[in-house]
Amino acid sequence: RRRNNQKRESLMRGGGKITTEIIQGIYEDNIKKYGTLTCVYCNKSVEFGGDTLDHIIPLSRGGTNDKMNLTIACKSCNCKKWAKILEV
Repeated sequence: RRRNNQKRESLMRGGGKITTEIIQGIYEDNIKKYGTLTCVYCNKSVEFGGDTLDHIIPLSRGGTNDKMNLTIACKSCNCKKWAKILEV
C-alpha cells in the first residue's frame, strides 16, 4: 500500500502544480458553458459534493495538471473512466 501511495505522489508531482486559480477557472468555465455545474461526459448536472476534477489525459498516461487537461466529471463517470482517455 505504501508503494502505491509513493507512486501516486510521484505522478502528481510530475504533472505540475494545481493552483487554486486553475481549479476555480475550471469550475467557472464549466458553469459558464452549461449554466450549471455539469459532467462533461454524461452531460448531467452535478450536485455539490458529487463532482470531481478529472484529468482528460490521466497522469499515468503522461497527462498534466494544466488547465487544458482538467475538466469536471461526476463521481460515477470519473470512476468508470479510470485511466482511460475519453473524448470530451
